[in-house]
Amino acid sequence: MTQQKPAWSEWIRLRRVIPLVTIATAVVVAVWAALGKASSDIIQGTVIAMLSLLALDALLERVSILEKLEASLAMLGAPPSMLRDRSELIPLATLAASGSELAACGPTLISLIGPNSDFFSKRIEEGTTFRFLLLDPSTPAGQAWHESQRVATPEDTQIALRTLAPLIRAGKGIEVRLSPWALPVSIVMVDPTHEAGRMVVEMAFTRVGLPSRPHIYLLRRSERHWFEFFVARFEHLWAISKPWSPPSIEPS
Repeated sequence: MTQQKPAWSEWIRLRRVIPLVTIATAVVVAVWAALGKASSDIIQGTVIAMLSLLALDALLERVSILEKLEASLAMLGAPPSMLRDRSELIPLATLAASGSELAACGPTLISLIGPNSDFFSKRIEEGTTFRFLLLDPSTPAGQAWHESQRVATPEDTQIALRTLAPLIRAGKGIEVRLSPWALPVSIVMVDPTHEAGRMVVEMAFTRVGLPSRPHIYLLRRSERHWFEFFVARFEHLWAISKPWSPPSIEPS
């Protein structure tokens, strides 16, 4: 028969002990200082130790928050392998939360890039890196894609590239390449090499309007085979695609 643990033992956690120890130490030293029993060296050493404990407490709290966030992302919506339409598309800010790398590919990526320029700029400043892979509109594959759409919008690629141009000129943190091959899916993946990696894969069929395109949400930890399959397809296309840089701005 196993002995039941006392109720108070469940309450004690490292994140609770550290603040309690810090407070108790501060009270003891304050009392000693008031009674004239603590030297300046002891007070200085105690202050340094308390600052170290507070830094450790802040680090543990940050790790705890990130773990909870990753767990929440893992539980988003329906089961990962269920197909959904665009009404259930996970918002980019939610998908990319706490991520250090975002990579995306698609025929034009206009619906991803167009509304999110400010988001990309902010995250670049915070250290997030971005890679975007678009279908080269000057290739036969690019021309065939636009001709196969219900409403031909060949200017979408140029709009997406013009949106990214200022971010590329501003400095590091973003790369863009143009693929010579057709992109049968659009992929947005966050931290693909991390255990907490996640992605949205959208089927880019011809003659199918954007709202009707089905997509699937995959987690690396639970759908490793298919997750790594799509990562490998992205990396292969990335390797054979040509880098794109915005034209330099001529001084007026």
